[in-house]
Amino acid sequence: MAILELKGLGASLGDPPRNVLAGVDLSFERGTISLLLGPNGSGKSVLLRTILGLVPSYEGEILLDGTDLRRQFSRLHRRAGVVFQNPDHQLFGDTVREDISIGLPADRDPDPTMIRDLGITELQDRPPSELSGGQRRNVAIAGAFAPSPDFIFLDEPFIELDFPAIRGLLKQLQELRRKDATILVASHESQDIWPLVDQLVILQDGQVLYRGDRVRGSGYVDSAYGLRPIASGERER
Repeated sequence: MAILELKGLGASLGDPPRNVLAGVDLSFERGTISLLLGPNGSGKSVLLRTILGLVPSYEGEILLDGTDLRRQFSRLHRRAGVVFQNPDHQLFGDTVREDISIGLPADRDPDPTMIRDLGITELQDRPPSELSGGQRRNVAIAGAFAPSPDFIFLDEPFIELDFPAIRGLLKQLQELRRKDATILVASHESQDIWPLVDQLVILQDGQVLYRGDRVRGSGYVDSAYGLRPIASGERER
């Protein structure tokens, strides 16, 4: 049984309200990486925010372990690590070390391998405000990953990251998947993460255009749908 399910999920934003998600039916299994792919305005970020209870008006059901959350989102929050598009919205510590450790018990240190993979080992005593945008994003990612949560929600995680940071992020996603984490990545780009994707979800105008195997769905990753095409050699991987 899927650990997380969406049934007829719809969401409205604005005043007056306008529909930005409609009739979304999806399921997510333990130990999988799902890529929510779509152009700007397709509803990717709103979908993540709705699952997390950050959109005030929604329709349908969000089921965790088969039980509707019914707006009791703390049940999910306790088990989730989240990275928003703007890392400044989730950096609160005086130092990088403090920020990464916020979700950890007092007697537990972050995994040094994870810190190294994300390229922030030498930054731990610096204030986040002094870091570059990419470095701050890596700190936010490290803070989300440090507790080894059951769920990971990432919104456009590759923005401002250089190649070594992307490689480290992908390595850590593989490690979390190995530990049975359920990972949702919202992005308008697919090239870097493509080989790791277990479930591909294509969103367009707030609706699911495709969901399923990444290879079968690769034809939707095309400029006709507002997406950068995958290199031909990557499509079958």
